[in-house]
Amino acid sequence: MTTLEGSRTVMVLLLATLTAAAAEPVKQGAAIFFADERSKERFEAYRAFLERDPARYAGELATIGRLERSDAQFVFAIVGALGGDAEGTITTDGERVILSVSDVGGALAENASMMARIAHELEHARQFDAGELALACDPKTGRWASHYGSYDIGDEVKAWRAQLDVAGATDYWSHRRGTWTPTLLRLFANERNDAGRARVLAQHGYASVNPVFESNLRFDAATGYAVGQLVRPNLSRGANVFGRVWALDGRPPTADVAAPIESVAKSSDVRPEP
Repeated sequence: MTTLEGSRTVMVLLLATLTAAAAEPVKQGAAIFFADERSKERFEAYRAFLERDPARYAGELATIGRLERSDAQFVFAIVGALGGDAEGTITTDGERVILSVSDVGGALAENASMMARIAHELEHARQFDAGELALACDPKTGRWASHYGSYDIGDEVKAWRAQLDVAGATDYWSHRRGTWTPTLLRLFANERNDAGRARVLAQHGYASVNPVFESNLRFDAATGYAVGQLVRPNLSRGANVFGRVWALDGRPPTADVAAPIESVAKSSDVRPEP
């Protein structure tokens, strides 16, 4: 996952869509909005791809269903270049979660196929909805980024696993300047367990990600929040986190989360910042 830390290009592109989304009540089956018709077409093509083999892609179809039933709103956008090596991003305007997937093509085409790119970002959206990761606003700059305390390397392992689930033959090798090289997905797939997969990701761009698996979004019980509650930011009061409460200190976590994955690090006394 790469967060769009104040990316003006994408935010301007989505402004009209966000305004329209804000005017509509949140209702079941209408929690996913689209930046434009092209974005909707790509999303529906992805859904159709999954539905051709519902048993194989049960997890990815469940993710779409979950997002459509959510009390959060998600905006899906197919965009141009995102900068750096990013092929997909997740960010927010403080009200909606914005998922952007690049579609450059040509000589500068992405390493991952469109289906793989979409699967990766939708898994991050599922993680947000489950309280496994949150987004936070820097009070000094007003820019949104991943919340370090909840966004951990396990979240990326899950997202790359979703990407692997739908990958095609072109996702494993990159051909640039006459040379074939294995993609990061190929290196990820070569590992036999999640500890090895996390290590590969840390060696290829994810070294700064929280290394503790299943950190998730936790708050002190004194906040008055409830497990499963969608917490929205209130910057005027110093509340800069947007996410769903996964657990409160001293109380059990929500039951509506994915089964734990193998951990490379565990700590009972790590408390992500609220």
